Amino acid sequence: MMWTLGVFDTRALVRAPLLICYIPRSLSFGGPMHSPLAVLLALLSITGGSPRSHAADAEWTSAADPAAQQPKPPKDEAPNDKPAPQVLAPQNAVLALKRWHDASLCSSCKGLGKITKKETTGTNVVKPDGPGPTIRQPITNDVLAECPTCSGEKLTKEPRLAAAAKTFAKTLAQVDITSERWPDAHDDLLANLHTLVDLGKSAWKSRLNQSIGVLLTGTVLKSAQPIVFVGFLDQERQKNETDDRVLWISVGNTSVRFEKPRLVDSTGLGQVVPLSVLCGGWLVQREDETGRFVSVVENGFVMSIR
Repeated sequence: MMWTLGVFDTRALVRAPLLICYIPRSLSFGGPMHSPLAVLLALLSITGGSPRSHAADAEWTSAADPAAQQPKPPKDEAPNDKPAPQVLAPQNAVLALKRWHDASLCSSCKGLGKITKKETTGTNVVKPDGPGPTIRQPITNDVLAECPTCSGEKLTKEPRLAAAAKTFAKTLAQVDITSERWPDAHDDLLANLHTLVDLGKSAWKSRLNQSIGVLLTGTVLKSAQPIVFVGFLDQERQKNETDDRVLWISVGNTSVRFEKPRLVDSTGLGQVVPLSVLCGGWLVQREDETGRFVSVVENGFVMSIR
């Protein structure tokens, strides 16, 4: 039997970097054994292993990363503490109301409800001194017409109106009413709210009530939020209310309990006919004495629409 000297560098397959062995010529598959595959097969027949087992052995002998074996710290499942409500100076509410007023104006007519346009009232005929055609010049005058942008309602139809209204409601709910400046700010706010309500009158409902969505349907809220809408004074529930600091406002089929409103226009509160009001504040929900969830607005405002 003749033998052939074979040399093969197994590297990661076996621990020895260099292996010298004798390979029978009968394993050369009928010719000189120069193929690497043939050498590998011959080695495996001698060592009794496989590439997969040697590779696995090499993996087990590799050094483990100590950082990867460190246990991960447990996640903090405790809820994050919510920050305490911010207390604002009364002047903040005055500024927020001014921004609401400015944001409510129609950008085309600036809150007038009318625009000025040219109207042709006649024709002026000019005859030339010499030969030539007669010149006709239109006679125009400036006339007032209904603003096509706001349909004469003075209020913008842009979403900025509702956004500014909610900002005012939120600011008013956070004002420090124990401040010595609150009485003066209260009077200013009440007067300026009168002006704002009179600006839009019946148009407020179409601008605000579409944005309240399902906030007043009795669904439990995850967190409180500002709200502004148009409703009616609920005369029936108001008659049975023993707390004089509570007002009941109905909107659709829902009655909303206004607790301790900070700005109230008492004009018409005692009348029999339904009183339309522009109102808002900080909306929360809680259970009533029967276990039902009731929408409650705190530290808000209630202004009659006359």
